[in-house]
Amino acid sequence: MMNRLFGKPKPETNALQTLDKLNETLEMLEKKEKVLLKKAGQEVEKAKEYTRSKNKRAAIQCLKRKRLYEQQVEQLGNFQLRIHDQMIMLEGAKATTETVDALRSGASAMKAMQKATNIDDVDKTMDEINEQTENMKQIQEALSTPIGAAADFDEDELEAELEELEGAELEEQLLQPTTVLPSVPAGRQQAREGNKARPTYLEASSTIFRERRERCKQESEIYPFVDFIMSKKRGLSLEEKREKMLQIFYDSQDFFLLKELEKLGPKKGVISQSVKDVIQSLVDDDLVAKDKIGISVYFWSLPSCAGNQLRSVRQKLESDLQGSNKKLAELVDQCDALKKGREESEERTEALAQLQDIEKKHKELKNEMVQFADNDPATLEAMRAAIEVAHQSANRWTDNIFTLRQWCSNNFPQAKEQLEHLYTEAGITEDFDYLELSSFPVISSSHDPETPKQLLVEDQA
Repeated sequence: MMNRLFGKPKPETNALQTLDKLNETLEMLEKKEKVLLKKAGQEVEKAKEYTRSKNKRAAIQCLKRKRLYEQQVEQLGNFQLRIHDQMIMLEGAKATTETVDALRSGASAMKAMQKATNIDDVDKTMDEINEQTENMKQIQEALSTPIGAAADFDEDELEAELEELEGAELEEQLLQPTTVLPSVPAGRQQAREGNKARPTYLEASSTIFRERRERCKQESEIYPFVDFIMSKKRGLSLEEKREKMLQIFYDSQDFFLLKELEKLGPKKGVISQSVKDVIQSLVDDDLVAKDKIGISVYFWSLPSCAGNQLRSVRQKLESDLQGSNKKLAELVDQCDALKKGREESEERTEALAQLQDIEKKHKELKNEMVQFADNDPATLEAMRAAIEVAHQSANRWTDNIFTLRQWCSNNFPQAKEQLEHLYTEAGITEDFDYLELSSFPVISSSHDPETPKQLLVEDQA
């Protein structure tokens, strides 16, 4: 009866086992990815060693193997992503299955209870849950799109990368200090072995001098060759790369995709990894135009574009120059207008002399006013206000002292003598009281600056 009502119990599924298997596979792929990255690093080191030994073919083979390892690492990353996706879908499918079972059990229970409710088995259990959720999204869209082993390499790009590697190795070798110790003459060496005799200072100096002279002679012959090799092997500067890429546009006068430019760059000596940055710098400087057509972004530049840009810059500079000349002419006119009526004459000279006398007199009177600044009514009023503020502040602190004294007496009655001794040392005696101020003089408008200020402050301590 219970089986009819709630349905038969389903056997335990192996979803957990499948998830464990997927986790194990994921760990295996991660370990394999680490191994491949290590192998790629080893191939780079081998390529450097072959470059030092001038084995170009072996170095290129090492770079090819490194590329293969990198492609396998990328494939393993895609596999890991698919496993994560599969785990999420499996967990979702498990939850969906449990939900369907619960819905089916609930439908059976409702059918048994209502006895007449059918609705064609809930539209054949929601059309078998939408045909098993469209057959699990067409089996996860056939496990995503497979990735092939793209083994086609661009030989020019590999050549450019190898040249950069050789240039870096050559720079490291040339930058290492080479200290050659002077060799001991054969006769002196036998004498040292026989009787441990040491060469004289003159003999050692002459030997070192001869060897240094030979070494300088060799370096004078080697350095021009080294400069030539370094100039050939070192990478291009940013400005040289920009000129090379612009030359591609000017020669073809065509439109290019970024991938096409990355293939053409190595033929001009610009490695594909730096083509994108170089093109972007040209776009920022308006030397190369770009536009999105459909889903593709095309780049182009014509010789006339550079000429138009230079012409626009020239027109802007000419316009700025004309504006500056116009402003200069206006300033010259204003200067001439200000000079009118100010020509040198006896009247003007006399007026300037009187102005100097007036300014001198004004300065003397100003200095005399400084001497009477203390008797200024505004200054006296400010001092009176400051004294009043200080008086109120002192009385507040006196009130605080009385409060603190009363609190100590209430809380420490057994230390009365010690407290009185401390009060006396701090200047708080029996006659300690609030400050009182004498009356302030009335400041009238007819204040005599010669009368000194009279502010009497009585401080009763």
